[in-house]
Amino acid sequence: RSHSLLFLLQKRSKPSDLLDDVCSLLSLQEKDYFGFSYTDDVGMQCWLHDYKTIQKQIPGDPPFSLRFGVKFYVPDPTQLREDVTRYQYCLQIRYDLYAAR
Repeated sequence: RSHSLLFLLQKRSKPSDLLDDVCSLLSLQEKDYFGFSYTDDVGMQCWLHDYKTIQKQIPGDPPFSLRFGVKFYVPDPTQLREDVTRYQYCLQIRYDLYAAR
């Protein structure tokens, strides 16, 4: 089950600005493993990069629909320090299996 949240950002916001807000909301401290993606016009998942603003990376006009998810997997989940990080990993794996990725 996924949830939708609405965030109002400045025009020059970068993905790290949004990541800070979402991780704060989730009480997620190990945020280096996570990021945001969007689906392009041909159905490919594209990850946002922090060296550009969000608006410059996504075609079209706001509002943008982004997906929060695990961007980098660790080989051994026991390396994750926080329970909430492991929980988010489990949710992502379950979603990927359900979506047949």
